[in-house]
Parts: sequence; structure tokens; C-alpha cells
Amino acid sequence: VYFLYFHILASLISHRIRGSPNSIKALILTDGLIETVDSAVLCGLSNMSVLVLSNNVIFTIMDNAFQNLTVLRTLLMDHNRITSQSLDRSTFSWLSKLEILQLGNNALRVIDGSWFQNSKALKALFLEGNLLTSLNSTSFGSSDLRNLETLGLSDNLITYVGQDSFHNLPRLRSLDLSRNRLQNAPNAFSYLSWLSLLNLDLNRWNCTCELRELASFLNSYIQSPRDQISEAIQYKNPLNSNIDLQGEGQAREQRNVTFALSGPMNNALIVPSKTPDRPSRINS
Repeated sequence: VYFLYFHILASLISHRIRGSPNSIKALILTDGLIETVDSAVLCGLSNMSVLVLSNNVIFTIMDNAFQNLTVLRTLLMDHNRITSQSLDRSTFSWLSKLEILQLGNNALRVIDGSWFQNSKALKALFLEGNLLTSLNSTSFGSSDLRNLETLGLSDNLITYVGQDSFHNLPRLRSLDLSRNRLQNAPNAFSYLSWLSLLNLDLNRWNCTCELRELASFLNSYIQSPRDQISEAIQYKNPLNSNIDLQGEGQAREQRNVTFALSGPMNNALIVPSKTPDRPSRINS
């Protein structure tokens, strides 16, 4: 297994990669000035399973940039300048085996489900720290994310989550919407029957009757039978795990909700499902 790491200080990297052996499994190009990703740079790396392009200044991704990476399983492009206009339906269409996609801390303002039309193998999608303001039926509506289990949307500017926002994510187990600007939420989570971890912490909840639907969902959610939520898979930061960056399945005995009411650092509720007792307030 070959592993290459480059600390890139220039945007032109093709001459350093083209001579690399085809047996390379992981390539890390971080902390540099890479602006554009195209197929010419990655054409000789068809056996690669891990590509890390974090902490660069990427804002252009050519349509065929990843067409030769047909066995890629992990792609990390966090902390760049990627916008919603940088992506289209062909960007990830070549990556049918991709399991982990990290697009956090970029400049995405909207999510287009067409980006993920050939992403049925994807299990973890991280979109934290972007400029997203709302989610609706088009966000994931035309995607093929039937096996997605982890979705990170924390640290955005989300004020609205539509009722059908996650309808096309039937196996979602972990959903993080913490540190956004939500004041209320319609019936957006009830059809997520596999959900075992929901984080709604540090939003701007408005304690009015508009929260009634969410309260009803949480009440039924924490009392669901444990056999419906066993063997949940939770993904951690891929850079802190082994080189294959695989998540480890583990049995989960309870569902957890983290939920903050009113101010940004006010009281948090952590609600386990294995006890029928009413949740207690934990002062922070």
C-alpha cells in the first residue's frame, strides 16, 4: 500500500503527481494554494481510495475531475472556497463507491440533490460550517442517498427546515443541526425511522405554540423501542482514524437528543430513551 503526503505551497501540482505509482491508495494534498481540481492531475491514480484536499483555496472543480477515481471511498475537501456554483450533477457522478464526503467549512449557500444522483454508497456527508440558510424538498430530493447514515449540518445559518427536507434519506441515523438559527421546526424528522442521534443544540428556539409539532416528535422519539435503533454507525473525524477511514458499527442502547431552548448558551436537554421518566434540565 502506497501513501503520499504533499505539503503544497503552489497551485501547480500536476508534475509532482503524474509520476506517482498507480498502486497509491491514499493521497493527501493539504495546507496549500490549490485552486483548481481537474482530471489531468489525478489521471494516473485509478486505484486510490482516499483523497484529502483540505485546507487549500479550491473554488473550481472541473466536471471530469474525478472520472478516473472509480474506487475512491473517502474524499475530504473541507476548509476551501467551494461554492454551490463549483458543483454540478457530474462532479461526484464518477464516484459510485464513495462512502465519506467532507465539504465542511466552504462557501456553499444551497444544497442541490442532483450532486448526489450516483451516491448510493455514501454513508457520511459533512456540510458543517458553510453558508446554508434553509433546507427544503429540493435539497436532497433528486439524490440517491439511500444508504446515508450520518449528516453534519452544524455551524451554518439555517433558519428553516422544510417538512420534506430529509424524505429521501431513509437510513439516516445521525443528524447534526446544532449551532444554526432555527427558531422552530415543522414535522421534518418523524419519517426518519432509523434516527438514533439528533443534535439540535445551540439554536434560537422560540418557545411558542409553533414548537408543538417538534415537541410531539421528541416525545415519541425518545420512547421508541430499542430494537429499532440497534447497530447504529457513528463516524468520527476521518483524519483521526485509520488510513481506510472506515466507521465502526456499534450497538446503541438509547436514542439521544441534544436540544437547547432560548439563548445561544442556555440550558440543554439531553434525553435518553431507555427510561420513561420525563427529561430533566441540565444547567450549563
